[in-house]
Amino acid sequence: MNKSFITTIYQALKSKRGIIFPYFLVYLLIISTIITTGFLHLAYQKQQVIWSQEQLIIQNLITTAIHDFRKQLPPITSETKQAHYQYETGKVTINYDAYDKQFVNLHMIVTTNEKIQYEHMTKIVYNNSVDTS
Repeated sequence: MNKSFITTIYQALKSKRGIIFPYFLVYLLIISTIITTGFLHLAYQKQQVIWSQEQLIIQNLITTAIHDFRKQLPPITSETKQAHYQYETGKVTINYDAYDKQFVNLHMIVTTNEKIQYEHMTKIVYNNSVDTS
């Protein structure tokens, strides 16, 4: 009886001339493509979130360092000087010198706690009083 059951299944599959295998193969191919694409998309999104967080940390460090620099407002000369600021998420080194009577060049080196280093250059207003004569 067991032998006749196997023979019946085999004959049914044989009479279809292998129609199940191509359908099964296409089905597996579609499923594996969907799963692989899903995992790749998930890994890409994770990488983008990490990059975005790093950029936010760097931007916050730059903004906070400029604010603290303006608050302290050290004497500005034509020679380059340094100011160091340590924060919870990293440290900022500012190299500054006078651009003219009103502006100061800032060259900032930002280092996060994850040892990501970024350089940023900008000019800020040093003296708000402008001669109008």
